[in-house]
Amino acid sequence: MSSESRFMEEEKRLREVRGQIREQLNAIGPKYTGNDYTEQVLDAHRQERKARLTVSDREPYFGRLDFREEGKDGPLPIYIGKFGVSDEKTQQPLVIDWRAPVSSLFYSFAGGDSAVQYESPEGTIGGTVSLKRNLLIREGELQRVVDSYAEGRDLGGVTDEFLLHRLGESKDNRLRDIVSTIQQEQDAIIRTEKNNPAQAALPRQADSADRAG
Repeated sequence: MSSESRFMEEEKRLREVRGQIREQLNAIGPKYTGNDYTEQVLDAHRQERKARLTVSDREPYFGRLDFREEGKDGPLPIYIGKFGVSDEKTQQPLVIDWRAPVSSLFYSFAGGDSAVQYESPEGTIGGTVSLKRNLLIREGELQRVVDSYAEGRDLGGVTDEFLLHRLGESKDNRLRDIVSTIQQEQDAIIRTEKNNPAQAALPRQADSADRAG
């Protein structure tokens, strides 16, 4: 697939995801201004969700990882962003929160052996990675698509080039996008259990969409 085709593929997917995000935003409705305490509590949750969806509408995700779980047919494309978003009709994940176990695969996988595993609530999940893609989205517009790993293709040092591009952006963008520039060792430390500091030195190749969801 050519770079132009990859860009068009991701543009189409971005439009679909943003369309669903906007539908969910519109369904939340205006802020509750009454005095009913129960409604106030419920509305507080709605407004928190609205704030997350508003961020997601502008920049829903920054990475894609195609992961085939052992025993499953074909790879599952996993899109990783700051907040998780699901299809309200099917409950299937559209975007996986970067803190989910499966998302650690995006940070820890650096090519080479495509066999990986991660720890989920159900236990260790193994599989293979066929694609790792970096995506730059600004105000709802796709700007860059860079594959840092693609099974069967030699991509050279594109990962470093993409990272340098991100770090070379404005200060506001660098701070806003810190979760998309976390490196393998940093991710391992972030995910280390508080009561097991010895694990901090062990990069974990790690979860499928909140187990795929």
